[in-house]
Amino acid sequence: MQQTPLLAGRSILVVEDETLILIDVTEELQQAGAMVTSVRTLQSALDAVRQSNFDAAVLDYRLPDGKSTQICEELQLRNIPFVIHSGYESLDDVCAKGVKVEKPASPSDLIKALVEAIG
Repeated sequence: MQQTPLLAGRSILVVEDETLILIDVTEELQQAGAMVTSVRTLQSALDAVRQSNFDAAVLDYRLPDGKSTQICEELQLRNIPFVIHSGYESLDDVCAKGVKVEKPASPSDLIKALVEAIG
């Protein structure tokens, strides 16, 4: 009997400004069954959150146009769980409410954190 992928049918937003990391995370989540929307900036992430209903999000903390604080706030307003995928030790209070995964992380650690966040 074949096992269902861990994120089968889940809609995930990935916010990451580093191209190679964005591609890698997107591909890993798709292999885990997720439908992925990938963006690279704070503003495009805010637009995506306001226009779509995601099951969860993976956020880089620092983006070219600012910290992910506003994205974390928008996600919390909509009760969308999120994972902060970052190398930064210190996060603001609103983003610290997400599940934190240190960069670099293995794909399995990131997927496990997402599954935990979604509950």
